[in-house]
Amino acid sequence: MDERYESIKAKLKKLYELSVRGVNGEADNARRLLEKLCRENGITIEELLDQNKKDWYIFNVGRNNMYQELFEHCVYKVLLVDKYTYRQPSRSEISLELTAYQYAELKGLYEWHKINFKKDFDELKNNIVIAYIRKHHIFNDIVTDEHDSKPLTAKQLARLLKIAIMEKSLNDNNYQKLLEG
Repeated sequence: MDERYESIKAKLKKLYELSVRGVNGEADNARRLLEKLCRENGITIEELLDQNKKDWYIFNVGRNNMYQELFEHCVYKVLLVDKYTYRQPSRSEISLELTAYQYAELKGLYEWHKINFKKDFDELKNNIVIAYIRKHHIFNDIVTDEHDSKPLTAKQLARLLKIAIMEKSLNDNNYQKLLEG
C-alpha cells in the first residue's frame, strides 16, 4: 500500500480510538475533528471502520481534457495501478469503486492538484501572451521618455525569465506584409 494512504488511515484510526477512549474533553475534540474530516470527504465513520467495503463514489472532473488527465494520474497514484475501471454518469463525472479511505485520499489529492494546476496554468497563459508579443514584435515602436526607474523585484525578475524562456520555445514564423505603404 501507498505510504500516504496508510498514513491517512492510521490518523483516522487514531482519531477514532481517541474519540472512544479519550478523557477530559479529548474524546469530544477527537470526535469533532473526525466528523469534520469525514464530512469534508463525504464519508461516514462507519465506512472508515470497514476497510474492505467498497462503494461507488462520483467525482466531478469536468469536460476539460487537462483536468481529466490530471484526475487519471491522481487515480494511478492513489490506487497504485496502471489501469482502472470506471463509470461515467455524465460527460463531466467519473465514478469509481473505492474504499472510503481511497475516496478520501483521491478526493483530497485531486482537489489540491486541480487548484494548484489552475494557478500555474493561469500564470502560463498570461506569460505566453507576453512572450508571443515579444517574439513577433507586436508592440508600439515609438519610444517615449517615460521610464520606470524603480528596480525590479525578485518576483518580477523571475517572471521575466520565464517569459524569455517561453519566448525562445515559440515558432520563428514571420508575418509577410501584403501591402507596402
